[in-house]
Amino acid sequence: MIENTISRNDQTVKRIALRNSQETFANVIAEGTSCSKFEAAVISNKALEIFNPDPYGDDSTFLPGQMS
Repeated sequence: MIENTISRNDQTVKRIALRNSQETFANVIAEGTSCSKFEAAVISNKALEIFNPDPYGDDSTFLPGQMS
């Protein structure tokens, strides 16, 4: 297949869309603490479980530093 600029740009957009904040947080943990990717993923999942606001609630009611 001949690649052109349009297909490369589409691939770049797809790769960026696949990365989310939880995956990025896990990578930062793994690099910063020298732990395995598995351990970093577990820590990231627990942090999301603890600090993620209620998905059914209204996030605008929280003040900075508050959590549910």
